[in-house]
Amino acid sequence: MRANVNNLNSRKRTENKLTSQEIYHHAQYYDDNQPSAVDVVLGTTSSILGHYAKLEEPLTRLYGRLAEGERSTELNAVLSDYVKEGRRQREAVERAYREAVTDAYSVGFLPEPVDEAEYRIKDDLPESPSRGDLIKATAALEETTVKFLNRAAGSVRSQLPEVAQAMVVAARRGSRRLDTLRSMPSK
Repeated sequence: MRANVNNLNSRKRTENKLTSQEIYHHAQYYDDNQPSAVDVVLGTTSSILGHYAKLEEPLTRLYGRLAEGERSTELNAVLSDYVKEGRRQREAVERAYREAVTDAYSVGFLPEPVDEAEYRIKDDLPESPSRGDLIKATAALEETTVKFLNRAAGSVRSQLPEVAQAMVVAARRGSRRLDTLRSMPSK
């Protein structure tokens, strides 16, 4: 089925009949392993930024929940800083994009689209999660976000190096936060 998506992207580049919005919405296919799951190919920088926002928002909320339940003031301060840092990093990536793209400069399609299915949010957190559940969910989402940022940076680098650099910085900081999460006691 992936060939159909590649054909769609190829047709767009050669025939110039589809807009970027049409590619984003129509470049969907069913995964052979899960017939009900729809995958989207993130073929533009703006679609990548939109997916980054979808990953970062729940991640920030999870860090906030961890901070609220933290008894150690030192760890509470670190987790609260992660909430602020996540927002700042997302804003930095978006600002780099806004500064690099003007009305006169159209970015177009990425040479290497990113498959959104590889970077989905897994919403398997219980209704009343334990501290261990929160740490595990936050770490899993942080890991997904770091992988996504690294992959997306490679994809946008040729067109928008400033945006790619902002993504790399955000991924490095996410890796640091992930190390902190993995060292936290689950009780």
